[in-house]
Amino acid sequence: MPPHDHHHPILATQGLSHRFKPSGRGLHDITLSIPRGQFVVLAGPNGSGKSTLLRHFNGLLTPRAGTVWLDGVPVAADPARARRMVGLVFQDAESQIVGETVRDDIAFGPENLCWSCDAVDAAVRAAMDQLGLTHLADESPHLLSGGERRRLAIAGVLAMGPEVVMLDEPFANLDYPGIREVLRQVVAMHGQGRTILLAAHDLEKVVGHAQRLIIMDKGRIAADGPVVDVLPLVEQYDVRLPCQARLGMSVTSWLN
Repeated sequence: MPPHDHHHPILATQGLSHRFKPSGRGLHDITLSIPRGQFVVLAGPNGSGKSTLLRHFNGLLTPRAGTVWLDGVPVAADPARARRMVGLVFQDAESQIVGETVRDDIAFGPENLCWSCDAVDAAVRAAMDQLGLTHLADESPHLLSGGERRRLAIAGVLAMGPEVVMLDEPFANLDYPGIREVLRQVVAMHGQGRTILLAAHDLEKVVGHAQRLIIMDKGRIAADGPVVDVLPLVEQYDVRLPCQARLGMSVTSWLN
């Protein structure tokens, strides 16, 4: 990854607001600062604004009011830079599948960045290797299991070399082995120094790996802080407490 200016948070917003007409749903006055390399979980019920917030960080949506910064530069000033630096894995893995084979699908992003053939090939090979997809390189993506398809979506994002990886409900509709496959990859990406933002309604699998928990409710930030501080508040906001905590274990004992 390229050298960085460590003076800036990797992501920040000031007074960010966005409204969808005619529902009126959106984001209201979001001010956030996310340091480089942090693993952040965004929790909240459906419609709370998690997905909408993620889409502002890579320029898919633009704010009605306020500013979004990526490493000190407003996203609106250079959306192409934001798309390169911030990868988003959508909840619906099918929507990201564009290639006839696993290899072609992963190559799509780097090819659109106009990299050389050699650079594309190296990036695809590295992403397949990391996500455990090398043996499926020539398979049709539509024949993969749910967990494999979600890993393919992550590989397609990872091949573009983003510094920030955002995942929107990455465990949705997966069986337990699939969830474990995907969680292992998310933890590995964080271990490589990437900033991770993961939106989840169910905290069961992921919260023990995260450093920070942000609860969203009705388009606003309801709580934000270290996991151990914020976790006791989640049930007030229609987010299910992980079962270890419900069974009476102290939060600190099962997070460690």
